[in-house]
Amino acid sequence: MESKLVIFLLLSSIILYGCSSSGLSQKEAEELALQEYKNVLDDVYASTLADSVIAEAKDSLIVGRADKKDDVWHIYITSPREGFESSLEVVVYSREDVRIPAIEKASEEIKKIIDESPEAFLPEKCTFSVGFSCMDFRVTTSTVDLVIQPGIGKDITISKVSFTGDAISGKCQTSPNIKLKNGERGVISTTNCNIKKVDTKAKINVALEYYIDSPENTKIVQGEILSRVE
Repeated sequence: MESKLVIFLLLSSIILYGCSSSGLSQKEAEELALQEYKNVLDDVYASTLADSVIAEAKDSLIVGRADKKDDVWHIYITSPREGFESSLEVVVYSREDVRIPAIEKASEEIKKIIDESPEAFLPEKCTFSVGFSCMDFRVTTSTVDLVIQPGIGKDITISKVSFTGDAISGKCQTSPNIKLKNGERGVISTTNCNIKKVDTKAKINVALEYYIDSPENTKIVQGEILSRVE
């Protein structure tokens, strides 16, 4: 319990909080700063630390210093507990204007990473439009294997499956010509593909060509794979 609390306080001490305080007395600013910090501790650690640990940490917090610059209070919160070696700055502008600059900055950085590489935060998946299910899949640097289950109400013949994407160089396709009854599973495998490994997951587009009675009436269903490349 003690070690968890020390780690907890150390982690908490590196976060910069902005809260708000024009016209506030020092005591009011200190109370706002302490309460804001305690609220954030509840929000951040409620699911990872025991209530008793959080309560003990909050009870140990004190105001180490209070400075007022240009009608803005800068409250520095610390703790006499062992392991809490730095202070936390809470900037108080007003009662209503509560800001948490460090968390906002961290959120912006995370959003930037997600925007640049959303695949890194999405689960692996293999999906097709209505009528087909991808039951299993595997991607390597030279192959793509799928387990397909049609559900369009009729037996079909899969004549061709093509894979494209930024991670794929050249052609990556197969012509299995396998017949599947409605609801029956079939394995689609490609070889001799050139798929590069990526830092996160590769996004691969799938075009599955099939027909019911005659190859002259071939239809195409689109799918997508998001997978690590083995």
